[in-house]
Amino acid sequence: MKKKERIVKYANKLVIELKPKLRGDVQADLVIYPAIGKLGAVVEVKLQHGSTPNPNILGFEPAAPSVNHVLNKIPQHFIGGNIAGVQFTGTNISLEENRILIIKGDDQHWSESDAIADISRVLGAKRRETR
Repeated sequence: MKKKERIVKYANKLVIELKPKLRGDVQADLVIYPAIGKLGAVVEVKLQHGSTPNPNILGFEPAAPSVNHVLNKIPQHFIGGNIAGVQFTGTNISLEENRILIIKGDDQHWSESDAIADISRVLGAKRRETR
């Protein structure tokens, strides 16, 4: 499966998991900023008030050279200064104002179960241990 298809499945599952936890007058719009090759992506989840659902909740930007380029391009407060030497691995999540930034430094964490785990981390849900 291609990278874009995997990310879209992840994003759709993210919305499915998040939507029931939002108030009725809040919607989630997603913008995906992929990095070239296997260098991950940034998923921006914008939470907006609005009674009219947006039919195009998923936007896909052109691929950037790295997630660092994306973070320099979009307004964010997660990391600042010269981030050229920063290497992102795994999943990093930032909650800022009315949005969630999910930063993936590689292409290993785009499954639907990863989407469930990421939303659980955002919402502070506890996972039950299995024995």
